Order: sequence, then structure tokens, then C-alpha cells
Amino acid sequence: MTRGTELVDAVIDALNGITTANAFNTDPTVFRGRADGLSTGDIVLPAIAIATLASTPTNPKPRTVRKDREINITGLINALPSDYEPALDELDEDIIRALLPLTEIDALPGVLQIQLSGGEYAHPEGGSNMASVSYTLTVSYALTIPKP
Repeated sequence: MTRGTELVDAVIDALNGITTANAFNTDPTVFRGRADGLSTGDIVLPAIAIATLASTPTNPKPRTVRKDREINITGLINALPSDYEPALDELDEDIIRALLPLTEIDALPGVLQIQLSGGEYAHPEGGSNMASVSYTLTVSYALTIPKP
């Protein structure tokens, strides 16, 4: 398994811990894939979609490169109730609470830096009944190729 896949799997594992039994507000379905283009008939809501946006190499050196992996995390809720923002707020806070432990020292061994950005809310458009909150988690790590 590649290091990039291992890191995304760690994010998925952290988000799978979001359950009301674990003192969170929601019980979302977590899946790997893009959220755009989905409808409520495609998935059970609330849900969290995880997809890699980029895996950028920087600072190349002989046999070593720094990789900056941008992971998009999108929380989705059913926005049919007229006052759906409290439900979106719950999922938003659950996502943050689940991701924060990944920022602790050595939570992800070998990671050089973790940065969380975003938190943008998207409201239903064009007859859609889904609202969402999106984050980008950027995980930087060294990729070293052993000497032949």
C-alpha cells in the first residue's frame, strides 16, 4: 500500500469514529469518493465523502521528495427541513472533533506537517436537497526511494 493511501485510510478511520455511541452528535456514513454529483437517493445521509484533490511533489532531492497530499472532506446532510443549519453545524463540529487527534505529535508517524483549512458551507441549489460543509486536510510527508 502506498503512503498516500495509508494517510487517507487514517483519515477515514478517524471519521468512522463519529457515532452517537462515541459522544458525537451524528452517525454519518463515511465513504471514499467525490461528493459532487450525488443526490440523496445515492447515499444515506448524513454522510462524509473523502477524496484526494492533489498529491504535489515539492523540494525534490536525490531519492527523496516532499509530498503535500490535499484531502477533501465533505460532510453532507439532508436539507429538506426548512431549518437545516443546526444539523449542518452538528456534522461540522463532529468532523473537526474527529480530525483534531490526527494533529497530535506522532499521531501519523513520518508526517512532517498537517494543515486543516476550509469550513465552507454550501447550501442547496437548483432543486437539490443536500447541504454540505467542506474542509481540505493537507498532509505533508517525505517520500524516499531506497538506493538500488
